[in-house]
Amino acid sequence: MIIAVDGPQEPGKAPCASLLAQRLGYTYLDTGAMYRALAWAALAKNLNLDCEDKIGRSLDGLPLRFVIENGALSIFYEENRLTLELRQPEISAGASRISQFKCIRNT
Repeated sequence: MIIAVDGPQEPGKAPCASLLAQRLGYTYLDTGAMYRALAWAALAKNLNLDCEDKIGRSLDGLPLRFVIENGALSIFYEENRLTLELRQPEISAGASRISQFKCIRNT
């Protein structure tokens, strides 16, 4: 079973979804963090977040790994775990932009 929690870009969804997953014994997958990781990695590679074609062509070359650990998503860039850097306002704004791209949505 898959349960999706969606809503505006305001705090509260992730903690609720995480607690719900924990109580149900499900894996919590933070797709917002995945979009933020893509934005962070694209910026680390000096890619223009407004250029969908370039972002799409670069997806396979981004050294990102998404791993489920202890029932939750962990994100790595090369060998570095990404945490607080994904919560910066400019990364959230970039994630909001690239999450609209068809190449991102279809991956």
